[in-house]
Amino acid sequence: MAAGAAALLALAGTGVSARAASTTAAVSPPCRDFQAYACADWVRAHPLAPDESYETPTQLLRRENARRLSALLADAARPGGEKTPAERALGGLYAACLDTGTIEAAGLGALQAELDAIAALNAKPQLPAATAALHALGARVFFSFVPAPASDDPARTVAVIEPPGFAMPAQYYLPEHRRERAAYRAYLAAVLRLLGDPPARAAREADGVLAFETRLADASQLRTVKERDDPRATGVETPWAAFAASQPDFDWNAYRAAAGAPRTPTVELGLPRYVRDLDTAMRATPLPVLKAYLRARLVRRYARLLPRAFRETDFAFFERTLRGQRAPPSRTDVCASLTARLLPGPLGRLYARRYVSPAKEAAARLLAADLKAAMADDLRAASWLSARTRRSALRKLEAMKVLVGGPPPERGGLFPVSRGDVLGDAMRGERRFAARRLRRVGTRASRSDWQGRRAWDVGGSYSRLANALFLPAGSLQPPLFGGGGGAAADYGGLGVIVGHEITHAFDAHGRLYGPDGALQDWWTPPDAAAFRARAACFESQYSAFAVAPDPDRPGRSLRVNGARTLDEDIADNGGLRVAFSAFERARRREGAAAGTERGFFLSFARLLCVDDTVRDLQRMVEVNEHAPERARADVPLADFRPFRRAFSCPEGAAMAPAKTCRVW
Repeated sequence: MAAGAAALLALAGTGVSARAASTTAAVSPPCRDFQAYACADWVRAHPLAPDESYETPTQLLRRENARRLSALLADAARPGGEKTPAERALGGLYAACLDTGTIEAAGLGALQAELDAIAALNAKPQLPAATAALHALGARVFFSFVPAPASDDPARTVAVIEPPGFAMPAQYYLPEHRRERAAYRAYLAAVLRLLGDPPARAAREADGVLAFETRLADASQLRTVKERDDPRATGVETPWAAFAASQPDFDWNAYRAAAGAPRTPTVELGLPRYVRDLDTAMRATPLPVLKAYLRARLVRRYARLLPRAFRETDFAFFERTLRGQRAPPSRTDVCASLTARLLPGPLGRLYARRYVSPAKEAAARLLAADLKAAMADDLRAASWLSARTRRSALRKLEAMKVLVGGPPPERGGLFPVSRGDVLGDAMRGERRFAARRLRRVGTRASRSDWQGRRAWDVGGSYSRLANALFLPAGSLQPPLFGGGGGAAADYGGLGVIVGHEITHAFDAHGRLYGPDGALQDWWTPPDAAAFRARAACFESQYSAFAVAPDPDRPGRSLRVNGARTLDEDIADNGGLRVAFSAFERARRREGAAAGTERGFFLSFARLLCVDDTVRDLQRMVEVNEHAPERARADVPLADFRPFRRAFSCPEGAAMAPAKTCRVW
């Protein structure tokens, strides 16, 4: 093996990109691979647990929040004491979920009636009503029918039909993913056998379901640049009557009536081609295969509330095979997650009373204001933007709402809970949630709506349709925020997350939405061309990044797909720059108490520490829209000259390359 190739493979395991292969060992560790340098102690202190496939500081914070929720729920489940109706419902559902003995004895319980209803289908015209019943139970079958803001007027809520999400990532249905396809076929056959099918029939049905889902997964792919980059090519609002008449093999009127959805004059197609291909696939697929598909998807939704054989079959494929996880999640985590999903409002109120600090919320608002001011400075200084586009961008930034903490208390939100029937409880909760969600179709929406986000969520997010930035209370905690490291830690942590999300308002997709979230392309053609030229630099830069050796191809490396991760890569780079500018603003205000530049960069990199299984890393490289943490840390820092000055990295070192990329 040539010396250069050997160096590349050695570096691949550390996360250093191919561009760094010539770096000499004489360069200081921070300048060779900053993520490895910053995270060495963290990785030693946090070995991967058997029930995890992926560990980061943010994941640890999510688990800490899950433990907090479990503690709140355990208190609510404890007998005795004065409890509110909400606490009784929360405690009852949590306790019923923990009672695996009763779950084992109940077998399929309340789910059996739904499985029998599927078995009783004897003609395809019955599928619309059956689909509506399964959607009400949370099962992802055939398509998704959900309320969402209208593209032309985000304050107007319309029904949107789009792909439903699949058992595997859509890419894994492609023929080259033989390992995943074979494992999924085996999983399907195992589930159908558990439901009572003879082995030979279960095997045939599994083959048919895999073929059917493969057609749907293929139909869901965005194949053209226009589909990927222009929401007007996918979010197509059309008259309901014309749409229903164009799909003669599936009675959409019957579906809407059975679902209990409001009768609105239009519907939005998230991907028009998918609906057409779905109609063709359903017509070509025998009814017994479609029934097997429905049964398998229903069992998947409730697998963790079913007897042990179903739970183990589910874990073996979805966690062990796809993610490399060695043990299933704890029962307390499963039950806290279930209760949080079905009773988010009541649990959110308990969480907010215990963990939301007004002082921290005020500090987070100040941080967000600093980030917005820094982004405004960056927009004013961007010489590649025309004056007209710059003015539009600044207007959009000024109109951007910042929502901190969590959604306001909702009215109602409870449903009957029986401690002896968690499966029935969950099904009642899913039906209540589905009915409440569908009632939103045809109503007016608010830009202050948290859109399903919860107070205990971790990480910021940005909504293009609301032009709003969301910072849930679960994020206002160490190591993201408020850990005592001053502004260097806060702005290098939560500040970078906020900066990342803000830049999404001005990327290739954000540019198509105006200040109020309505579709509006406010860039000039020369500005768009300049953006694409700068973006191309990132695409090639990230595509050269070797993350780790490929487990399936000895001698080769897993590399970032720079085309797929482009939007997030640009946001990572822009978020770091904007957050650093905001940190400098805070340092001018606070003086030495704010901390140092080195502290800022270390805080940033330490949020991207990671320990993961090879399979989970492979899955991320193959399907995730974000680059792996190794690239997300090192590439933005290597592109940023204040970093190399802070750590005295010589020109040409891995973390100080001659060529750099920049948009914001």
